[in-house]
Parts: sequence; C-alpha cells; structure tokens
Amino acid sequence: MSLIGARLKRPDDPRLLTGRGRYVDDLVLPRMAHVAVVRSPHAHAHLTGVDVDAARRAPGVVGVLTGPEAARLCKPYRGILLHYRGMKTGAMLPLAVDRVRYVGEPIAAVLAETRPQAEDALQALAEGLELEPLPQVASLEEALEDRVLVHPELGTNLAHRRHVRAGEVEEAFRRAHRVVRARIRIPRLAPTPLEGRGVLAVPEGGGLLVYTSTQVPHRVRDLLAEALGLPQEAVRVVAPDVGGGFGAKLNLYPEEVLAALLALRTGRPVKWVEGRREAFVATTHGRGQVGEVALALSEEGEVLGLRARILADAGAYLLDTTLPPHGGTVQMLQGPYAIPALEVELLALYTHATPTGAYRGAGRPEATFYLERIFEIAAKDLGEDPVLFRRRHLLRGPFPYRTLTGAVYDSGDYPKALEALLEAARYEELRRFQEEARRTGRLVGLGLALYVEVTGFGYEVGVVRVHPDGSATLFTGTSPHGQGAATAFAQIAADTLGIPAQRIRVVHGDTQAVPLGQGTGGSRTLQVGGSAILLAAERVREKMRRIAAHLLEAAPEDLELIEGAFRVRGTPLALPVAEVARAGPEDARRAVEVATRAFEEGAWPRTSARERGRLLTKASLLIRERREELARLEARNGGKPINAARGEIDIVANVFEYWGGAANKIFGETIPIVPPGLDVTLREPVGVCALITPWNFPAAIASWKIAPALACGNTAIVKPASQTPLTALALADILTEVGLPEGTLSVLPGPGSSVAGALISDPRVAKISFTGSTEVGTQVMRAAAENIARVSLELGGKSANIVFADADLDTCVESSVWSVFDNAGQDCCARSRAFIQRPIYEEFVERFAERTASIAVGDPLDESTEMGPLISEGQRRTSLEYIEIGLQEGARKVTGGDVPEGPGFFLRPTVLADVDNRWRVAQEEIFGPVACMIPFDSEEEVVRLANDTVYGLSGSIWTQNLGRAIRVAKAIRTGVLSVNSSSSVHTEAPFGGYKRSGIGREMGMHAVNLYTEVKNVYFSEV
Repeated sequence: MSLIGARLKRPDDPRLLTGRGRYVDDLVLPRMAHVAVVRSPHAHAHLTGVDVDAARRAPGVVGVLTGPEAARLCKPYRGILLHYRGMKTGAMLPLAVDRVRYVGEPIAAVLAETRPQAEDALQALAEGLELEPLPQVASLEEALEDRVLVHPELGTNLAHRRHVRAGEVEEAFRRAHRVVRARIRIPRLAPTPLEGRGVLAVPEGGGLLVYTSTQVPHRVRDLLAEALGLPQEAVRVVAPDVGGGFGAKLNLYPEEVLAALLALRTGRPVKWVEGRREAFVATTHGRGQVGEVALALSEEGEVLGLRARILADAGAYLLDTTLPPHGGTVQMLQGPYAIPALEVELLALYTHATPTGAYRGAGRPEATFYLERIFEIAAKDLGEDPVLFRRRHLLRGPFPYRTLTGAVYDSGDYPKALEALLEAARYEELRRFQEEARRTGRLVGLGLALYVEVTGFGYEVGVVRVHPDGSATLFTGTSPHGQGAATAFAQIAADTLGIPAQRIRVVHGDTQAVPLGQGTGGSRTLQVGGSAILLAAERVREKMRRIAAHLLEAAPEDLELIEGAFRVRGTPLALPVAEVARAGPEDARRAVEVATRAFEEGAWPRTSARERGRLLTKASLLIRERREELARLEARNGGKPINAARGEIDIVANVFEYWGGAANKIFGETIPIVPPGLDVTLREPVGVCALITPWNFPAAIASWKIAPALACGNTAIVKPASQTPLTALALADILTEVGLPEGTLSVLPGPGSSVAGALISDPRVAKISFTGSTEVGTQVMRAAAENIARVSLELGGKSANIVFADADLDTCVESSVWSVFDNAGQDCCARSRAFIQRPIYEEFVERFAERTASIAVGDPLDESTEMGPLISEGQRRTSLEYIEIGLQEGARKVTGGDVPEGPGFFLRPTVLADVDNRWRVAQEEIFGPVACMIPFDSEEEVVRLANDTVYGLSGSIWTQNLGRAIRVAKAIRTGVLSVNSSSSVHTEAPFGGYKRSGIGREMGMHAVNLYTEVKNVYFSEV
C-alpha cells in the first residue's frame, strides 16, 4: 500500500505542541546583546540630525548606531536578486541617511544587554530625532504625476513599466458593439504571520552565522553577503522553526543587515525581534493595485478583446518580491478564457509607504479579481446568466496552450471543471434560494469565480542518504514553516525506498547543510522540492537494487521492492533494505577483491605523485567549502558539540592539504657503499590497506589514515565504527567527486567483529591500521600475524597532566579542563590523571572544579553547548561505575557525577580528588568525563607516578622552569608530550604511543613508513 497521502502523525507536532519549538526568540547565547530600532514617524522628511547622547547613557546600553555610521560599515545595497529591463532602483541602507521615505523606516538602533533596556532607551533616542516633514506621495495617482519624487535621483516615481499587446486590440475595440469598463482598487494589507520577524547574528571566524525567521535562507545569505561585502561562504544562514510567513518572509530586510553589522562591529551575538505594532509598518505589505479594465464585446456578446492599465504600489523601496507579484498579475490576466486580443500596461510606482512584496498568491489573485469582476459586469450588462457567459468563453485548447501574455498551460478541461463545480455547489438550487429570499426582502448574493494558477517556480535540491542502520536522511533546499512538508517528504521517500517513514529525518533551512535552494513560496515546496526528493530517492533505490542483486546473486531486473525488502521474483529469496545498507563479511571480501584489482591493474598506483597530490589538495578545498555540512554531520554522528565538530573538520582539511603537498616528496635515498657503485632505496606503496577507525573522532582519524595511504599510491578500505560511519562516507563521496579512480577507496560500515575481522584475516590485505581499544588492538595483532601483514596500532591511554607549583594557573586550569573533558572524555589522549604539586594542590583542584561545573552540557547542535552526550548508554554506565569505584576506593567527589534530566546519554563532568595512583580509577582507561586529582611532592616522585601505567600515549608538563621541563620530558615514557599546553596532535608531527598504547607513528612524514615498502637497488660500476 502506498504511503503517499496516507494519514500519518506529523513528526514535529509533539515538539511544537508542547512548547519545545526553537524559534529565533527562543535562542539564547552567551554575551548576547539586543537591538531595538527607532523608526520614522513621518512618511517623508529630511533627517537633519540624531542626538544619541541620552540613549548612550541609558542603563545597560552597549552602543548606538546611526545612519551615517552604518553607511561607513555597509555600502548601499540592492534588496533584489531579479532584474527587469528598465527597472529603476533606489539605493538602500539599513538605517536612513538624510531622508526618510516611509513611516517605520529605520533611523537609528540602540544595542543593550537586555531587550527591555534596549526598548527603554528608544524613548531617549526618539526624542533626539531632528526631522523636517516634506510633501509626500500618498496615492498611486499622485505618484504618477511625478510632482513629488520618492527618489529624486531617479527623476521619476516609475520603478518599472511592463507592456504586453497581442492580437488586434485596436481593431477589437474599434468594432466593439459595447465596451464595459471598471476601475478596481485592491488595497494594501499586512500579512501578519503568527511569529513576527526576528534575527540573531553571531560573529564566527571572520564570518557570520545568522539565525533568521525566513522562508528563503539561501536568498538571505546571498543578499546579506553582498550587502556586507563578504564572500557567500563566510555567511551561514539558518532558519530555525518559523511561525508562518505568507510570503512576507521572502525578502532580506534592513534589520537583518543591521543585526549582522552590529555583530561584526561588537564581536557579540546580536538579536532583534519584531514587535507586533512594529510589524505593521516594518514588514512588507501585500497587494496594493488600482486597475482600469475594459472588455470589448460584439453585438452577440462575444468577447473581442481585453485592455487593462494597472498601477502597482511598490512602496518606498524595491525588495526581492516587490515586482514579481505585479508581473504575475500581467502573466495571468487571460485566466481560463479564450480572449482574441489583449493589451495590458503595468506601471509599478514608488510611494511614501512601506515596501510591498509577495503575499498569498502574489499577484495572481489580483489578476483573477480583475478578470472575474469585468466578466461579471459584462454578463450583467448583457442580461445573461454569469455562468452561461463564462461557459461559452472558456478555453477548449488545444493544450499545451500559450496565452496572449506568454503563459503556457500544460493541460486542462475548463468546461468540465466548471460543470463539476456547478454540480458540487448545486447551482440551480442556490439560484432558486436566492430568488425566494429576494421576494421576501432578503438580500442574498451568489458569486462565481474561475481561475488558473501558476505555481512550482524554479529548481530545487533534494539529497537522500540511507544509513547502515536502515534509516535515512533527506536534505531539501526548501524551507518549510508549518506546512507539514517533512511528513510529505518522508512519505515520498518511504514509499520509494521501503523505509518506515518514522525512520526518515528531514534536514532543511541551513545554507551549509544544504548549500543550494530556493526556499518555500508559491506552492512550490511539495511540487518542486518533493519532486527533487523523489528523483533522488529513485536513484538511491536503483543503487540499492544493484547492491541487493549482487548479494542475492540475481539480476537487478528480477528484484522487486516489497514491504521493505528486495525480493527475487518467483523465489523466497529476500533482503531487507537495512541489510542492503549495512556491510558484512561478504562485502569485505568483495571490497578487498576490488581494491586488489585496482592496485594491480588500476590507475591510482600508476598516477604520478604530483597528480595524486593535486587530487588530495582539491579534496581539502572541497572539505573546507563544506565545513558546516560536515561538522553538522559529525555532531549528529556521535554527539560532538558543533563548535568542536567544526574544529575536527578543520583538522581533516589540514590533513588532506598537508598530504596534497607531501605526495611528491616521498622518495628514497642514495647510499655510498664499498666496493664502488651506487646504492639507492625506493619507496613503493604496500598495496591494499585496511583502515579501521573508532567512533570518538571518526572524521579526523579517518583522514589521518586515508590521506597518507592514498598519497603513497595505495588502495584502501575504510571500516568506520558502526556507531559513527557518516563522515567517513562523506569523505569518500568528496574523493570520488574530485576524481579518485573507481575501486581506489571503499567504505564498509557494519559490525566490527564481522567486517573488520574479514578484512584483517584476508591475505590480500598488506597493511592494517587500527585505532581503538588496547584489548581489540591485541586481537588485531594476533589475527594479522597469520598473514604477516603490516600492522600499526593507536590504542588506549591513561595520560598524565603534570602541574608544578610554578605553573601559570590561569592558562593551565582552562587547558587542563579541556584536556580531560573534550569530547566528553572519550579521547585516548585525555589527561585524566592530573598530578598537582602539593603547594598548589588545593587551589588547583578548587579552580579546576569551578570551571568544570560551569561547562555547558546539552544539545550538540546548540552553539552554546560545550559538552555533548556520551556515545551510548553503555559508555555512560561505565563512567558511572568508575565514579562509584573511585568513591569506594577513597576518592573525594568535588563536582559532577550526576545525570541531567531528559533524553540523551548525558553525564555531568566529574572531578575526583585525593586519588591514589594505584587505584583502579587512576590505572584503567575510563573513556568518559572523569578527572582524577593526584598530589605529588617532588620531580622524581611525579616521574615515577606518571610512568606507573601500562599506557604511554600522551601527556602534559606545566612549569616555567625550562631545565625541569626538559628533564621530565626525557624521563616520561610516552609518545606525545606537550609543555605548557594540552595539544596532542599536529598534522605535521608524528603521533603514536609507547607500551600498550600502540605501535607505529601516524601524522607527518613519519606516516610514510606505515604505507610504503623500502626497496634497495644496487648499481655496480661493472
């Protein structure tokens, strides 16, 4: 049974109905300031000055911004993407300079610590305005006279003229038996969505993150970047939950530019939220036309021609949706009727009023009203039933049909539609009821309107990803705001892929998660956005069909998708969709087969080192371009806070960039020997590499292995942790996109025991690189010994953080906290054993615990979150068990150790003091947010304590004594040490451990040793 159209519970409804929606005004960030805007009380006036002194002295005020100051920060910008021939545009600034042009135009802004403080300061700012009222253009008729100009520099109030003439219009009106005329005024209106507009601009790495209540995040990004003089990739726009739009949120507004300017200027997040009274003058109005319409009729009452002159109110400025609705009126003016000749002139005029824009139907309802009103008048003038008059003038085709205004109707049966309407409405009964009512003195009207609608504008982006657990994620460039599109998209994908709709997630409204898109408007979300999702889902389904056919050893055309499984027709053989998406041992065998063939016969090992480097460099550029998309994927992958995820993606880009430059610097050496001759060494790729990555840093560690393996000319198979496969798959997609030859790299999500085991035991695998626990690493080594495969291991750790009494505590405490609690302590390099010299022990523990208690634990996608959840309930339970063990052993809990209320595997970071280094809590790797504080007295003692562990991966030393730092660094048995820092990993430097922390060194040129064979060639003189 098809799911399309079925009754399903909307996935977002419980969250929205229980008050857990996240609208712009729900977003709260540290150091966030609030902006309020003083607006013009006049429709037209000279602005001679603004006295800001009193406002600046008001409580809580951070600053005041005026028009001239804003003009220095922001060039005049256009608020429109589309350009029309002959269009005249007035320059826009976020705040008025010299002149105001409509009631509500922003003049100055006050920035304060709180919203009430900002609004209180507005009174002082308003009293400081110096305005000289000027004559105003209050009507379209006045605008047409050009006696008062809205933009004097344009020399006219005419913003745009459009003229369409088709057929013999003059002849039609010359020979008309009668002409019916009407002057029809369609007034302005205020759209008034339930949630007003709002924006929160956050400075971020030289660019901006902008949360805004919009229907078109990509359009806002493009126009905002232009206004600020920033590259598009420096501006990320996110539409959180949006409480309605009706077309009014299809524009870039001055307040969005203003908030962005203030955020860049102050280095603080800046929020503006529209008040309801403000909305009536600050947000675009809809409609606003006056039409003079004439219909030429023959003696028999046949329509000969239509003529219209439409004055359209643009308001004071052209925004992105100011002109298109009025153009829509022209386009749809023929409606469903056969009209032999038509002429229409549209004059879009500037007035001293709020700019107009799209609103529900955006120009098409206006066309319908003009047309249906003049047809009604004509029928009455002829004394003919309005149904009969309309019926005999309806289009009969042929279709596709091009109207006199240029619109193309693909299909239609308008007479049949009219008959269906009359039957459903019981038209004859209504007429009889009307006549009876009028006989008794009651006035009862009966109206009729026919129309043709144009919807589904533009292109749209749709991306479908099916995950190894059988769920799917849909990415769409539309930006729904209450229409239930996520449910509809899930139904389309579920019907196409055989995945339950409840297991399908929809991502939208983020310009970096979905780089392209045209948003939501014009009834296009389902028509165009849904079609894009359908096409993408069909491509994914066919890819899955080919995989299933291979697994079932059947022809793809013999498979059918029924009830969530691919079935071979006429047999009981079937494979669930989830199994198709998840790799198994057989997939590992085939991946090795493909990688072996690619190494022995393929292009990559034979590609020049320079070309290999170029491809890796291209991949690094694409990773940087998609930083936000990959970071959000990483945050969802394993619960890493979004800011930490961004840092991890930066590391990935750096790694690929490094190996892009290093690929042509991998070479051997020349060795002088006796007897005379020449001895050289060659570096050659080892062959097929199995790269097994963990769940804690899935993107970074995958890059550490993939980039050097490929740079050296190998083929590779990546086995990501089953919990976090998404970014490894995304990296493989990027490498494919930049041109990596087929078969060079494969990614196999799935259970580690089966997939990784099959890879390790395959004799065709020449190199195994594993990162994970020491216990599993031991098993990997044993299994690899069967085939004498090369093995490198990066395993567990219980690293020491040594703090001497002369350490700079301000720097040391902050760095030490994150050396333990980064990624919720799920880090093999975590300095979870803090050795503190006794004179500063109490102070250090107190300050460390205070900072730990302040760590913001929460939603990984929330910008303010510092620590996310643990990877699983099992990991949280293990951490809690170790905390209890530590307490039983005699430790003192200083802070943390509790589980926050609500869903998710959260655990507050924990500090245990007075720990003995011999206790289990100090010797065993916890892999969770638990820090152990251990006092020491002397340098010799701390060296002995730090080395008293089976691990030796990393560590830190904090001291101002250089000699001591050198002595201790030499004495500590560990692979990576930092002095007065907690940094462990650098792209250019080797990384790896001593003892049970591993074998081999990743990163830097030392990684070449892992992925190359050394061949010695001797040349004799003879």
